Amino acid sequence: MSTIIERNTLIPIQRTKGFETGFDNQNSYFPDSYPFTLQSKRCEIIVKLKREHNLCENITHNSTIYAADIPATLTDSLASSTSVEAIEYFSDIQRHRIDFRYGGEEDDDAFDLAFNPENIEAKKQWIANVMEERRLRRENGEKVPYLYEYNTRKVTLKDFVEKELINYFIEQNERSLSSLVDGFKTAQRKIIYTCFKLNDECETKVTHLAGFTAKSTAYKHGGRFLMPLIIKLAQNFVGSNNINLLLPIGQFGKRLEILNQAIFLKMTSFLSLANQFLTKVFSLEPYSVVEVKIEDYIHYDIVAREESLILYNYCDNKNQNNYEILLHRENSSTRTAFSLYRSTRNDEAEIYFIRLKDKLPIFMTRFPNLLSTSSLQEICKHINANPSQNMAHIIFVNCPQKNHCPFIIDEWTKLQNKKNTH
Repeated sequence: MSTIIERNTLIPIQRTKGFETGFDNQNSYFPDSYPFTLQSKRCEIIVKLKREHNLCENITHNSTIYAADIPATLTDSLASSTSVEAIEYFSDIQRHRIDFRYGGEEDDDAFDLAFNPENIEAKKQWIANVMEERRLRRENGEKVPYLYEYNTRKVTLKDFVEKELINYFIEQNERSLSSLVDGFKTAQRKIIYTCFKLNDECETKVTHLAGFTAKSTAYKHGGRFLMPLIIKLAQNFVGSNNINLLLPIGQFGKRLEILNQAIFLKMTSFLSLANQFLTKVFSLEPYSVVEVKIEDYIHYDIVAREESLILYNYCDNKNQNNYEILLHRENSSTRTAFSLYRSTRNDEAEIYFIRLKDKLPIFMTRFPNLLSTSSLQEICKHINANPSQNMAHIIFVNCPQKNHCPFIIDEWTKLQNKKNTH
């Protein structure tokens, strides 16, 4: 869905679940001086929604929907729509209109918390509390509340700040702050992921790697913003990196020009992805369970599927087949999944997939609170080591909530009988 401002207002709009917002200028989200005189204005928002991909309606009427079944499309502006789509959307404009109404002092307090520099400490605590709340919701298998629902016709500015604007603040923190695990920011991690995905030991241009990273990792800001980060990862002079993760071939700048990014981008620079140190430090064991983004797998071929468990296949730069098993979340608002296994051999991947497919999906459906990397690591390890055990053994060993055993065993038995019948 694309959202546009009908009137000349400064209300910021941010992408939300089931809705795609389009702006050509990223700076239009939050101007430097935000006016606090919007309480007397009635802001109307025009929205458009593809009828054949009505995400809200699917979530409402289907009990189970996986992120892999939802097409991911990045809409930059109204120019992304065809003339036929524009006529269809605006012919039923009343259905897609959402009114932003002023609700009183609560709206004033919400905007003051979000934009007033004097409340920066309270704002930090507010963002931290919301992030912790959402983390607990994900661990417990609960849905994250969103502002826009299928039948939403009007919202208050307070609801907009607490349910929609907060998404921007959280995403900004995730994008700007380095992780304690590996020291990477989100964009840097996407670059390293792309290098592993390419599995290429030859030289490549900075521009080519930036473009491929933006395409294969759903990086929505464009490849030109990745080029300075790639250059920094390859710099090896004093004052740049302790260890350069990419090998520079050519002139990647010097210490006196470290702040002048324009000089770097004008160079015809090459870099090699064959840094042996990188592959040793960030090596991933085949059976290690890691959390991944769904957008990275939308172009992969599906070899086999059993509900939320999917076996993918893709080719790297050497035309070598790679196989990966993913366990998708149900109704995932974060569009994340769990990578359970990676291999270059189809037979090994299929054997491991067969061991998991009849037990793991239904087990995780009943126990969503165990849907984490550490819990899945132990469960998959137990299933792989004991392929002949039934659901009762798996639940008894891995789940403390033994009272659900009969229900899961009955469902598992019905599923096996149905498969044997066919």
